[in-house]
Amino acid sequence: MLEQLKELIKRYNLVEKAKDSFLINFNNYREEEKNEFKEIFGDYKEEKLNVRLHSISYNIWPESDYEYIVVRMKMEYDNKIVGEFKACYNMSGEYEDDYFVTY
Repeated sequence: MLEQLKELIKRYNLVEKAKDSFLINFNNYREEEKNEFKEIFGDYKEEKLNVRLHSISYNIWPESDYEYIVVRMKMEYDNKIVGEFKACYNMSGEYEDDYFVTY
């Protein structure tokens, strides 16, 4: 099972897709939530932002047998964890949903 999951992640380029989705969400957040963004990031400097892969998981909704893959990233700014991003993909590598959360 693990090898099959790794193959799906590689075949559908899910880590890169999640990074691209993160950037879209981050830029939207920066524009749409200017006050909140300023509270968390202050005088924002791009070089202080570090987004790193945290985990990849295989999930099942037991009541429906729906399977999906979640790519989870941690967002650090100025050496502090300030949020996370989760991108969800079906087993065909298609985008399903995402979650962008700041702390």
